[in-house]
Amino acid sequence: MATYGFIAASEDRNTYHHQYFGILAYGVEHRLGQVEFVEEAEFGLDDPENRNLCDLLEKLRSGDTLIVSDIHRLGRSTVEILGVFKKILRRQAAVCAFDVQHDLGSDPIFRGIPCIQSLLTLSLKELELRLSKLSSNTKRIDGTAAVLGRPVGSIGVSRLDGRDAEIKSMLAEGTSKAAIARELGISRPALHDYIVSRKLLENS
Repeated sequence: MATYGFIAASEDRNTYHHQYFGILAYGVEHRLGQVEFVEEAEFGLDDPENRNLCDLLEKLRSGDTLIVSDIHRLGRSTVEILGVFKKILRRQAAVCAFDVQHDLGSDPIFRGIPCIQSLLTLSLKELELRLSKLSSNTKRIDGTAAVLGRPVGSIGVSRLDGRDAEIKSMLAEGTSKAAIARELGISRPALHDYIVSRKLLENS
């Protein structure tokens, strides 16, 4: 009797490691012996018949065990996943999934396709819940994230702070901004921005 572990590969290494180490742990806990892994790009190729999983199903024999992390890893739709279960049951093999923590092939209670379909529905609902929680957590993190930089519309610190009266006086005397800038040791654009931001002179 052989034991196989099926991994729907993902670019997310955490997802991959969850499947890989979860399958190993399940195999050790239930004394299923050495696990032979079969990997495939998540949800397989466009043509289901060309999936690595199909080759694996052909290898299954009576008494063999197939371990997956979640039922929904076996296909892209309910019909496709039920088709996989039918092939496994016809070969009198067992399929074990973490989400239901049960051997779905060897227990007579779970041999009926309607029951498996119900379990599959629960699995997909659980997946939707996980995705919903992930989305909620992402929004919460985004909403509480610190905003970097100066708030829009705020006035920053300037080396001219405290010299407003002096600048106003020179402007009132008709001194040009270029001359004031030279006197204060800054550029004319910097002086202009300071005057505008502090509203030292209307229409500046």
